Amino acid sequence: MRSIVLTLLVVLLNTGCSTSIAPASEKRPQFDIRSSDVVKAIVRPSTDASHKAEIDLFMTGDCVKRYEPFGRRYEKQLVNILANGRPLLTNLEAPAHWDTKMTVYIFTSVEDAQSLTDSLNKK
Repeated sequence: MRSIVLTLLVVLLNTGCSTSIAPASEKRPQFDIRSSDVVKAIVRPSTDASHKAEIDLFMTGDCVKRYEPFGRRYEKQLVNILANGRPLLTNLEAPAHWDTKMTVYIFTSVEDAQSLTDSLNKK
């Protein structure tokens, strides 16, 4: 009996230690905006002290249509929006639908915003 308990304990400890725990943000639903989804992305420095830059995204109608099922499914839940696989908006409360124009506030730097827009503007 004692050897069974010890064996079971070892198995449980090994299983628990080998399981990777992903951060909560990685478990959130994600929607990826691709270059083909963007007509134009423009970055501009912010005039508001609360953030460093703003990106104006002009998206295709197809992107808006592609987002619709995602928005309906995850409406008002926290999601991550990616730009070509890179984080654009994290922990966003998902709206049910999008318009073809969106302004995104970037809190890190104008350079980060420019890098994201360069990525999205590549066709």
